[in-house]
Amino acid sequence: MINGDFRIWQRGTSSTTQFAYLADRFVIYSQNGGLSASQSTDAPSGFKNSISVTGAAYAQTWQRIRSEEHT
Repeated sequence: MINGDFRIWQRGTSSTTQFAYLADRFVIYSQNGGLSASQSTDAPSGFKNSISVTGAAYAQTWQRIRSEEHT
Protein backbone atom coordinates (compact mmCIF):
# COMPACT_ATOMS: atom_id res chain seq x y z
CA MET A 1 0.00 0.00 0.00
CA ILE A 2 1.37 3.39 -0.98
CA ASN A 3 0.83 6.28 1.47
CA GLY A 4 -1.00 3.92 3.83
CA ASP A 5 -0.11 6.18 6.76
CA PHE A 6 -1.77 9.17 5.00
CA ARG A 7 1.29 11.43 5.25
CA ILE A 8 0.69 13.02 1.84
CA TRP A 9 -2.54 14.96 1.08
CA GLN A 10 -1.98 16.48 -2.37
CA ARG A 11 -5.60 17.18 -3.25
CA GLY A 12 -6.85 18.90 -0.12
CA THR A 13 -7.96 17.75 3.31
CA SER A 14 -11.77 17.72 2.91
CA SER A 15 -14.48 17.18 0.29
CA THR A 16 -18.28 17.08 0.15
CA THR A 17 -18.77 15.68 -3.35
CA GLN A 18 -19.74 12.28 -4.71
CA PHE A 19 -16.06 11.56 -5.52
CA ALA A 20 -13.45 12.64 -2.99
CA TYR A 21 -9.79 12.79 -3.99
CA LEU A 22 -7.93 13.46 -0.76
CA ALA A 23 -4.87 11.64 0.48
CA ASP A 24 -2.39 10.88 -2.27
CA ARG A 25 -3.64 7.97 -4.43
CA PHE A 26 -6.86 7.40 -2.43
CA VAL A 27 -10.37 7.87 -3.83
CA ILE A 28 -13.66 7.76 -1.92
CA TYR A 29 -16.96 7.33 -3.75
CA SER A 30 -20.56 7.52 -2.56
CA GLN A 31 -23.21 6.19 -4.94
CA ASN A 32 -26.02 8.19 -3.34
CA GLY A 33 -24.04 11.40 -2.72
CA GLY A 34 -24.07 13.13 0.64
CA LEU A 35 -20.43 12.19 1.21
CA SER A 36 -18.34 14.25 3.61
CA ALA A 37 -14.72 13.11 3.85
CA SER A 38 -11.91 14.80 5.69
CA GLN A 39 -8.46 14.40 7.16
CA SER A 40 -8.60 13.28 10.78
CA THR A 41 -6.03 12.95 13.54
CA ASP A 42 -8.04 10.06 15.03
CA ALA A 43 -5.59 7.42 13.84
CA PRO A 44 -4.10 4.17 15.16
CA SER A 45 -1.02 4.34 17.34
CA GLY A 46 2.06 5.15 15.26
CA PHE A 47 0.08 6.96 12.56
CA LYS A 48 -0.50 10.69 12.26
CA ASN A 49 -3.65 10.87 10.09
CA SER A 50 -6.65 8.92 8.85
CA ILE A 51 -9.66 9.61 6.60
CA SER A 52 -13.01 10.28 8.26
CA VAL A 53 -16.11 9.60 6.12
CA THR A 54 -19.59 10.68 7.27
CA GLY A 55 -23.03 11.23 5.81
CA ALA A 56 -22.92 8.46 3.23
CA ALA A 57 -25.13 5.40 3.57
CA TYR A 58 -22.79 3.56 1.21
CA ALA A 59 -19.18 4.49 0.44
CA GLN A 60 -16.23 2.84 -1.28
CA THR A 61 -12.56 3.64 -0.79
CA TRP A 62 -9.80 2.49 -3.10
CA GLN A 63 -6.23 3.27 -3.96
CA ARG A 64 -4.96 3.99 -7.44
CA ILE A 65 -1.62 2.39 -8.13
CA ARG A 66 0.27 2.99 -11.34
CA SER A 67 2.21 0.22 -12.92
CA GLU A 68 5.28 0.74 -15.00
CA GLU A 69 6.46 -1.79 -17.51
CA HIS A 70 10.20 -2.24 -17.57
CA THR A 71 11.81 -3.47 -20.78
